[in-house]
Amino acid sequence: MMELSLVEYGYVLELGKIALEGPAARLRADERVRAAYLGGRAITR
Repeated sequence: MMELSLVEYGYVLELGKIALEGPAARLRADERVRAAYLGGRAITR
């Protein structure tokens, strides 16, 4: 998640489409983002 410490706003892509977007702080705290990066689960809205 180091990348999110370098930016103010981010996008999370899944299968070539934007799955989530928002301020980096919000994405860092989002359990779906954590699960996708750490657990390999798909992100669902």
